[in-house]
Amino acid sequence: YPLCALSPTTKQWYQRRVHGGSQLLANCVPYCESSRDGPINLDTVISNCDTYVCNLCFLETEFKKWSHLPGPFSPLMFVIMSAFTSNNPILLRRFYRKNQKDGLCFLPLVRIPLLLVGDFNKIKCLCTHPGSQGRFIAPNGPVFKFIHDFRMQKPGRISGVLNSQGEVWKEQRSFMVKTLNTLGVRKSSLEDMVMAEVEKFCQCLESERGHPVQVVELFNLPVLSVLWKMTTGDDVDYHDKKLQALSNGLHAATGFLGTPAALFSVIFPWFTRNLPNLTKLQMHKEFYSILSSEIQALIEKHKEDLDVNNPRDFIDYFLIDMESKFDLDQEDQEEKLRTLIIDIFITGESTTSSVLSFGFLFLVSHPEVQKMAQDEIDRMLGCESPTLGDRKRMPYMQATILEILRYADI
Repeated sequence: YPLCALSPTTKQWYQRRVHGGSQLLANCVPYCESSRDGPINLDTVISNCDTYVCNLCFLETEFKKWSHLPGPFSPLMFVIMSAFTSNNPILLRRFYRKNQKDGLCFLPLVRIPLLLVGDFNKIKCLCTHPGSQGRFIAPNGPVFKFIHDFRMQKPGRISGVLNSQGEVWKEQRSFMVKTLNTLGVRKSSLEDMVMAEVEKFCQCLESERGHPVQVVELFNLPVLSVLWKMTTGDDVDYHDKKLQALSNGLHAATGFLGTPAALFSVIFPWFTRNLPNLTKLQMHKEFYSILSSEIQALIEKHKEDLDVNNPRDFIDYFLIDMESKFDLDQEDQEEKLRTLIIDIFITGESTTSSVLSFGFLFLVSHPEVQKMAQDEIDRMLGCESPTLGDRKRMPYMQATILEILRYADI
């Protein structure tokens, strides 16, 4: 069938960008007519060819501006390999090492232009460049839609600091940094809070003396307990079922974001809609909804006994700041607060506990370093608890911590 069977717009794209397309139609239609199921409507064939050519031209136009960057020609191999791995970050690192040039690797994931950067100077330039400070995410793009659906937020905006953008990100990040600094200089400082949690954690370990202890995820509950007290002001016990459920839910949700199911949910949204049980996205959304409701109940409790002159925790500081701005929507601000607290849990729990677990692993693997660090602790502190002011007196311990942070690559 001739090229004129296509719509006029598609015909122009077809002639300009696609070569040998008439042969495609010539081969396609006879095959359809010889199908065992009988002849197929010609209009359907032409419509399908229109869609195919439009998508091809769209993708070509969409990624043409990235064609100067190094990287694989097609994302097909990555998509196939991601279906057989449970750790997409490792797969991305492998693709980067294979295709990178001068610290850059571009991976066209269908409609998601993914740029991998592995050069220190380029990362530093991107993170400090004013153009990247807005963290712009296309409001109608697949990533935005996935995050928005996962967090079940109001249309057109994502709150918090992890995935927000523009003025919302700048405002919430500024408030979080200012509040955490304020909490750190008060009499009941973060340092005192952490030291109290360390004492409780040591007592918990003492009760396990003589029994094997699983180090993996050992620090999840202590770290989460500190974050919970810092944000809500409540003390929780390690055996508290809510704290354990929160730790398990956060671990499962953050682990899900690095799986092929999450990747396919972003690239192919119909995959999640048609196979909800396979991706388990609905289960994580239910956990997020329950956690958000729990935090909202704590916010209502704080509003009842709020003392403007004596703020106790992160929620109090946010509510005081919210009362000073009379023109803001209260429901909208409370949604921001809930998301901000969940972001603190997500970013603080997994990263801090992972660093501590890696630290244990490295010290066990290098007993000579462990001995020298312990000797310095005994010599400088004796039976006293360490403080931030002891760092200058303990250079070897400080160097050991920095090496753990460097080598663990968290």
